[in-house]
Amino acid sequence: MDEEILLFPALMLLAGWALWLWWKRYQAGQSERLKRLEIQHELVKKFSASSEFIDFVQGEQGKQIFIHTESKPQLKIIRFLTAAVMLILIGVVMLINGYSYRFETDSNYVTKAQDLYYWGSLAIAIGLGFLINAAITLRLAKKWNLFKDRE
Repeated sequence: MDEEILLFPALMLLAGWALWLWWKRYQAGQSERLKRLEIQHELVKKFSASSEFIDFVQGEQGKQIFIHTESKPQLKIIRFLTAAVMLILIGVVMLINGYSYRFETDSNYVTKAQDLYYWGSLAIAIGLGFLINAAITLRLAKKWNLFKDRE
């Protein structure tokens, strides 16, 4: 059986599954934000004077409830590092597989080896790009003091 016949539907299923996971994560994040807003709205209703509310927001408990940062640089750096390691490893495996065809003389195997070299090199290059991105993000986050909660 020809591998392309199975590879394309498998690729489409993988892409559909990834989109479905992304959509579910997006919906969960939206519902979490909506619940947070509802809690904040109910809390604001409880205060009779604005001075009480200001004192509460400036306190430690108020900061935890009302000042919620969506961007966490630690998570972004970990995501970039994970993607970088995975892509680099996939690229290395493709290069090794392409190298296994080095003594073949059949044109199909030569083409397959060239494809594996191409895609392996591309995966490694993208992985190195993610690695560089993670290093830059880490450096800028330290420079801008975004790791305040870790000190």
